[in-house]
Amino acid sequence: LMITYPSTHGFFEEAIKDICTVIHDHGGQVYMGGANLSAQVGLCRPADIGADVSHINLHKTFAIPHGGGGPGMGPIGLKAHLAPFMANHAVQAVAGPHGGQGAVSAAPWGSASILPISWIYITMMGGAGLTRATEIAILNANYVAARLKDHYPVLYTGAQGRVAYECILDVRAIKAQTGIAEIDIAKRLMDYGFHAPTVSFPVAGTLMVEPTESEDKAELDRFCAAMIAIRDEIRRIETGEWTLDTSPLKHAPHTEADVIGEWTRTYSREQAVFPLPPGLVGELSAVISSHQGNWLESSMAQLAGKFAGIVNVGVAAGQVEALKQALYGLSGLRVTVETAGVQKPAAKGRRLKFALVGHDRIGIVREVSQVLANHAVNVESLETHTSSAPMSAAVLFHAVAELTAAPELDVAALTQELERISNDLMVDITLDETLRA
Repeated sequence: LMITYPSTHGFFEEAIKDICTVIHDHGGQVYMGGANLSAQVGLCRPADIGADVSHINLHKTFAIPHGGGGPGMGPIGLKAHLAPFMANHAVQAVAGPHGGQGAVSAAPWGSASILPISWIYITMMGGAGLTRATEIAILNANYVAARLKDHYPVLYTGAQGRVAYECILDVRAIKAQTGIAEIDIAKRLMDYGFHAPTVSFPVAGTLMVEPTESEDKAELDRFCAAMIAIRDEIRRIETGEWTLDTSPLKHAPHTEADVIGEWTRTYSREQAVFPLPPGLVGELSAVISSHQGNWLESSMAQLAGKFAGIVNVGVAAGQVEALKQALYGLSGLRVTVETAGVQKPAAKGRRLKFALVGHDRIGIVREVSQVLANHAVNVESLETHTSSAPMSAAVLFHAVAELTAAPELDVAALTQELERISNDLMVDITLDETLRA
């Protein structure tokens, strides 16, 4: 029996040991494919599960590129009773019970250009690092499945409703209702800046998403936001706003010729080639994640050639104000933040005006937000923009804010801390007390 574990259907087969026992009881042998070792390394071993033979793929699990004609190579492990049948090599034979066996590879040890990469990866990661990579691969797949399950059904899950290190999104019902197939979604993802996941394998009419441990939460959020936005585009076909043949999904991917040529489509050129602002979703996700927040759901659209969106975020009460300050600091955006389930602080007795100009926008936002939070200062309104620095290719970040604080605010202490930031980050910060309540 040849079997994969976890199943290529994307979940851990709970009866795997029973299956191996049945095969052995009837005189059979179990060959476990190594394609899914990304969910095993450091957590379990094929021999303990019941495999008699297992090949260890170096691609994907051990830092070698997967797919696109990449090398599918690696060692093959055998239990002791199969050692006499293990391959050897005529040019550089290895002594042992398999001495009379022939070669299965032209090179005795495999590819000299591939093996050192995997050896370096394993050596640098160590046992704890490899185990952590496995855990993150499983976590990432489950995060994607949880984010997208309300938009695309997850075809297979285990008894606990979880997946392994990949999830299969079922598009068949969408195709039956709208005519949009998995290949249309795959092509449309290119407009959002993503190479499509595996299409129609192992089940026709599906997308198999396998994020591995390589992607951070911000990138996963960016991918999920793109998939959700594409589902919203499909809903516009469902409601009759777009016809199937005139929708951007049927014309994707939009090429350079589409960008510069005569435009005759019923949707805008921006909707075609810039459906989400470059980097915006990732930037929002990074800010939310850095404040231990979770991106719960979003609604995004192009309005009059401009991007508009609503994002619902779950965050601990103690992080709300700091997250608000950070969101206000995103350049080029007009951000309005409303809180639900959090008591709004009472009106403050002191109003201040704050302005800054500098280069290091991320550093400015982080440092200033923390100082304002430490002094219980709230941002009532904020405007930001960027400009080109004179005689330089650098970009300047500008912010002007109206602040409120309690009457007992120590303005001198606040000013002193802001001056420290100004000196450390080489930015120009001014703080004026405009009026008292």
